[in-house]
Amino acid sequence: MQTPDARRVGRYVLVLIGFVLVVLLALATRLGVEYQRVREDHVGRQMFRRPVPLTADDANTIASWMTFDYIGHVFGLPPEYLKTSLGITDPQYPRITITRYARDAGLDASIALSDVQDAVRMFLSSSTTSHE
Repeated sequence: MQTPDARRVGRYVLVLIGFVLVVLLALATRLGVEYQRVREDHVGRQMFRRPVPLTADDANTIASWMTFDYIGHVFGLPPEYLKTSLGITDPQYPRITITRYARDAGLDASIALSDVQDAVRMFLSSSTTSHE
């Protein structure tokens, strides 16, 4: 059987543990709210940040897995620009990859990739000089 002093100490320990849990919960909630505020602020700033215009040098980032639709969107090309400049006749254009274009046209994939990059460079170079 426990003595009254032992019961009192046990109650104090339980109250202390409860108090520590409440403080930890309050801190976790506060940190969560602060994290959410910082995250929303960061997302808000990202949303209103102006994108950096792509240059002719960025054409090197084009890869053979990319579709012509994607390339046109990223580089701001007119819809039929690559089709016309490369002589693409595939009815699935612009939803074909450079790899498929090369295979269907009987070209080496690296040559087709280089041709696309050159066409994008030419477009970006001409549009940059026309704005200056």
